[in-house]
Amino acid sequence: MTRQSPRPSWLLEARAELMMSNRVAATLLVDRVLSSGEDRDVQLQAWLLKGEMALQESQTDLARLALGKARALLHKEPALQAGVSSLAGKVALADGKPVDAALNFDKQAVFLQRAARWADMAYALQQAGEAYGQAFQADAATLRFYRAARSYYAQGMLVPALQAVELAVQSSSKTTDEVLAADTGRLLEEIKRQVGVAQTAVGAE
Repeated sequence: MTRQSPRPSWLLEARAELMMSNRVAATLLVDRVLSSGEDRDVQLQAWLLKGEMALQESQTDLARLALGKARALLHKEPALQAGVSSLAGKVALADGKPVDAALNFDKQAVFLQRAARWADMAYALQQAGEAYGQAFQADAATLRFYRAARSYYAQGMLVPALQAVELAVQSSSKTTDEVLAADTGRLLEEIKRQVGVAQTAVGAE
């Protein structure tokens, strides 16, 4: 009997099972991909998902193992590089290393930019800002929140833009960069105006 090749759909099914809190089914699907030993990129993504699942269960050692396996399969594909950097950042946070986490989220944002995944890039910047904040690096945190807000705003994503710029404003109260603090304040007012315009337009319909 010929063994069926792994398909990316198995990972989609695994993510769907996770969303429904069916962790056993999700684990079986991920392990099914890993045991196939055929498609390199699909296996890499499976290791990334296994690492994410391990972190959700506070299994840091397993997450580190999954990260190492994913890195061993990695090649110069920006979306995959971004996934590895994301997992590395989350593992670093779990290990209590927020600076290492922030640097990995910064790398993730760069890879996502290369992959033209703008919304994901903005979120990676926001994660970097949160990690820098944990490390008490207010200037770096404010800049990442500001860049995330600008990116969301440019994409017309007003709600996440407002959330990100509000984080930037909170962080800017601790920053030594007066120019960045002023720019952040102006961006907040601009986004709030646009949110008001959008709400007015919805109310008029």
